[in-house]
Amino acid sequence: GGDIKYKLLRKAAHKALPTYNGRINSSLVVFGASHPRSCSDIKTLMAPKALDTDKLLYRLSQIKPKGRSPISQALTEALAQAGGKPANILLIVDGGDNCGGNICAAASMIARRAPNTRVHVIGVGSTSTLRRMSCISEATNGSFTLTKSEGDLTVALERVFGRLMQPIIVAKPKTALLAKPRRKIIAKPPLPKKRPPHKVRRKLAYKIVKSVVRKAPQRTLIPIKVEPVAPAQTAVRRGGQADDAHVESEITGSITSAHSDGMRRWRYPQNAIPSLGEESPAPAEPAARLKMAQAAPQTPPATPSTTPLQAAPAVRTFVGNRPKINQPEIKKSQSAVVAPVTLLALLTEEGKEIKSGLVWRIFRAEGDRRGHFKLLYKLTTPRAQINLPVASYLVNLAWGRSHLTEKIDILSSKPLTRKLVLNAGGLRLGAQHMQGMPLLPHQVSYQIYSDERDQFGERQLLVDKAPQGKIIRLNAGIYHVKSRYGNANGIIETDITVEAGKLTEAIINHTATKVIFKLVNQPGGEALAGAVWRILSPDGKLVKKTGGALPSLILAAGEYTINARYGSRTFARKVAIEPGNPILVEIVIQ
Repeated sequence: GGDIKYKLLRKAAHKALPTYNGRINSSLVVFGASHPRSCSDIKTLMAPKALDTDKLLYRLSQIKPKGRSPISQALTEALAQAGGKPANILLIVDGGDNCGGNICAAASMIARRAPNTRVHVIGVGSTSTLRRMSCISEATNGSFTLTKSEGDLTVALERVFGRLMQPIIVAKPKTALLAKPRRKIIAKPPLPKKRPPHKVRRKLAYKIVKSVVRKAPQRTLIPIKVEPVAPAQTAVRRGGQADDAHVESEITGSITSAHSDGMRRWRYPQNAIPSLGEESPAPAEPAARLKMAQAAPQTPPATPSTTPLQAAPAVRTFVGNRPKINQPEIKKSQSAVVAPVTLLALLTEEGKEIKSGLVWRIFRAEGDRRGHFKLLYKLTTPRAQINLPVASYLVNLAWGRSHLTEKIDILSSKPLTRKLVLNAGGLRLGAQHMQGMPLLPHQVSYQIYSDERDQFGERQLLVDKAPQGKIIRLNAGIYHVKSRYGNANGIIETDITVEAGKLTEAIINHTATKVIFKLVNQPGGEALAGAVWRILSPDGKLVKKTGGALPSLILAAGEYTINARYGSRTFARKVAIEPGNPILVEIVIQ
């Protein structure tokens, strides 16, 4: 009907739930209320205990849909809250599971693990996706209801909570009272038959051969072809003695031979036999290898003036069927270029430099695939001085509740100085009664919201429980401030403008009045203890619920209906409250 679904749930809960206050044990599990794209966003806001209607309604007023709907995981979490005892689970949804979960499979799992648990489903809407969720109630013997308006949702809540008051009958297995256990006769197993000698020998011989085949080493030959290099890089000196490179090859298990057209190197695993062709000799001990290298034809080294030393070319290695290119090492001629960076913070463009309360955060300019930026440095000094490599960075400056983010590009090693202008101001909040009496900080609470609204018509909460009398640093702009006097409906809302470089002081005048309630047998008599008070607005909405002999509330000016329940009897009175001095509301039992 054009209304927002979760707001309809709040209105229906205010009408249906107060009747069951303290009569059942309950807990509250929500999903998709914190992170926009998380399928693990499941939180337990209320642990299992006696139902506190005021707390539950307050929790419902704080819930807003922000992310996905992991309904299957939420049902599992709700089942864990029951602790294995018979329980009822009430699932309120307006769509299906968009996190890849199988809702019907989750319901079947609940039916197997907890056969005495019932799952009731209330769907807000009438889509085909919601109709398919009837498998949950069918598998768990629960109820299934689709609603299209606030009235339907209120009736569905009352119907489900009325069924929750009914005890769950635990199914017990049927046992025969007069049946006697039968005696099980266990016969001795037959003796194993002996195998013929020839079969036993064949089996043993097969095992031995199989083990030998498995343990035989695999000998492979991996040739590595090296392109011809300069004669000055051969492994044999003119005097016929091997140099350090040849001795190292003996230690690592490779054979190096010098030829007129270059070098050929064979690398093989341990215990492997290399095959160098028909003319190549068999592998020998290290001493024999050294003699073979000495007997190879020698090439005189070139002088540095005639044959310069060249860089080794790329080596193409065949490992299996995949070629691998090993590029020669390139020495770094110089280290990374670093530039000294100095960051300053100004309140306004023509203002002075800020000397305290600053927090600098430096991030990488490129985010990852999730859109997150890596934090590199965090500084709390008034002036940030740091050496940064040549790259692009994001600098975030925070000063109280005001903040600013700018991108800086470092192109060379020259010193860089950057001034960041916050365009921020200060806000100091205070409150007083309409008669001029200042209100104490513990009597008033403040909340600061943004001026813009989202797609649901809600403002973003910037500062919760803002301190009274202290300076709050904010960016220049318009803010919506909500001031609550007392713990009922004494609320004043206003818009305040914060200018850059200036301090704005706001004193909020409250018109709410303190009201004291008293239930007596006769006018002016002694107050009766044990009464439960319900204050209702003219349209029937619950404003506040309290109890005691002389409870007091701070209510805004207007007309109210006061209900006092004493024992099994209820007494009502209509009262018009005007701003001014405290008022005593007395109800006489008739």
